[in-house]
Amino acid sequence: MNCTLPAIALAAITLTAPTALAQSTVHLDNARDLVAQLRAQGEAGQFVDGNGIPYNQYGASWANSVIVWDDPAYVHAVCSNFYIRLMMASYPGWTARGVGFASSSPTSAVIHDAVEANACGYVRVDDFADAQAGDLMVVKYLSGGSSSGHTMILDEAVPSEVFQDGTVRWSVRVIDCSSGVHSEDTRVFPGQTTSGAGAGLINVYTLDGGITGYSWSQSVWSVVYTPAQRHLTVGRLAF
Repeated sequence: MNCTLPAIALAAITLTAPTALAQSTVHLDNARDLVAQLRAQGEAGQFVDGNGIPYNQYGASWANSVIVWDDPAYVHAVCSNFYIRLMMASYPGWTARGVGFASSSPTSAVIHDAVEANACGYVRVDDFADAQAGDLMVVKYLSGGSSSGHTMILDEAVPSEVFQDGTVRWSVRVIDCSSGVHSEDTRVFPGQTTSGAGAGLINVYTLDGGITGYSWSQSVWSVVYTPAQRHLTVGRLAF
């Protein structure tokens, strides 16, 4: 896939969303603010507190997970419980159990299945061209591994290339909590890279609106996973 269509073809592809699928974006605003706080702390050389505890760190059980927006900001979480904590902080009274999940902290695979079923307060977005900032992007790992999947929030999506067969490659900025970084990632500092919450760029590939693959970063070495390996779905809050 190395043959591009004229630039006008890219210009014709825009992110639009039906009015009926409009959603609140409080969670997105809060996530952006948190990432900005953590970035500012890192740029000031502030990576650990006075007790040597990292401000931003991937890896915490539900009981030990935390998100703090104060000065300084803290995040200790994994991708799925980061998202759940973010939702709880953004929408008073919202809980995973309250919207229909069987657990207070569902895994990425369970959240994925809820989106696919239009359940637990989500509406599946079938055409990626209809995706909008604040949508949930969640992957279910079907080819094994120690994790069930990965949970992300879509911050921005821009079509970057159209191939001869009609496949569109999208440059997608996501916000997540992870142990590894994406391209142009906010967790990368001169001489140091942190885990935890941040934002970076991934690639998403679509054909006729349907997702045909994605890669963790925009590096030429980044593996493009097919839906049979890692199934990516997009969901929108139904409120």
